[in-house]
Amino acid sequence: MPVKVRLADPLRQYTGNRTTLMVDSCYTIADLIRSLDREYPGIGGRILDDQENVRRFVNVFLNGDLVKGPPEKAAIRGDDEVFIIQSVAGG
Repeated sequence: MPVKVRLADPLRQYTGNRTTLMVDSCYTIADLIRSLDREYPGIGGRILDDQENVRRFVNVFLNGDLVKGPPEKAAIRGDDEVFIIQSVAGG
């Protein structure tokens, strides 16, 4: 069963302006992000750093709860919903 992924506006440039995606066959948040990056090249680097941790200016929510800790340990199921928000700064 696919996982529903919602993206905040700054990440839409990687998905052809799509804000809601369905991702199959993922067991962790890290798997999900790698799958997104295979389908939409470049998005993974905006979400994960070189050590595959969520970047400090990105928040990942799983069923409304902020994912804390390594994304490799955040298990997901097919009926879950993930929301990825990238902070935008300016001045």
